[in-house]
Amino acid sequence: MHGIGRISNSDWRIMRTPRINLTIGLCFVIFTAPLFSNENKPRWKVGEELIYKVKWAFVRLGTLKTVISDTLTMDNERVYHVKVFVDSNPTLFFVNYHAVYETYFNDDLKVFLFKCNEKIEGVTYEAQYRFDYSDSLVYVTMTNKKDPSKQIKRMTPFHYRLLDGTSLLYYARANVCYSKIDTVHYLAEGRDELSIMQFMGRKGKVKIKALDKPLAACYLKGVVLGGGIAGLHGEFKGWFAQDEQAPPLKAKMKVFIGSVVIELESWKKWEPVQR
Repeated sequence: MHGIGRISNSDWRIMRTPRINLTIGLCFVIFTAPLFSNENKPRWKVGEELIYKVKWAFVRLGTLKTVISDTLTMDNERVYHVKVFVDSNPTLFFVNYHAVYETYFNDDLKVFLFKCNEKIEGVTYEAQYRFDYSDSLVYVTMTNKKDPSKQIKRMTPFHYRLLDGTSLLYYARANVCYSKIDTVHYLAEGRDELSIMQFMGRKGKVKIKALDKPLAACYLKGVVLGGGIAGLHGEFKGWFAQDEQAPPLKAKMKVFIGSVVIELESWKKWEPVQR
């Protein structure tokens, strides 16, 4: 596969110093372009499980796992229940991160519910974001995990298509082999930030250690111009399998100590096609 050239500041705007984190962007985003055309609707398989190793240089920082656990009905629509598990390497003293994110979205990546744990001023809350499309509001309920009687509730209006970071990943899977550039506005800790995703429309091959031969793949590159996508800042690039499921195979991003590599190492309900 051809390499991806460095993204210059003149193309993308000056970038801020990134900080290390194992997550890839579990936050809310707003797309300015339509999500899908009729011919590239996603095809997701219930039971699909993808496990990734996260490495910095020769050090394994941890593991990231995505699971399409089941389907159910919300607001009279069928939705997928997707879970993301992020766990740092227990042998490392300098990073301790464990999180579970849950997202519910339909075939058009219309998000109905997002759940996660959030820490505010040292207190851990179980957060739920419910999307009300009739009133264009997100209803946020944050419950103190130690004292469930204590809650924070608020409403946030939205005027564009909203995604969370998990459904953003599935959007990339559905579009990675097309050629286009998407400008993305996303909410990070209440701020309106900007990111750019460039789908290259190029097809080639990429090698991962879990397979003996290179796999047919498409790739994208982009940049986070603001901050706050759960630790991801600056440039990133990713390679996706060239098939109808298009799972991510490998990703690279910049952090302040160097380049982090995220690579697929095991899977269920997906069959790699080695051409």
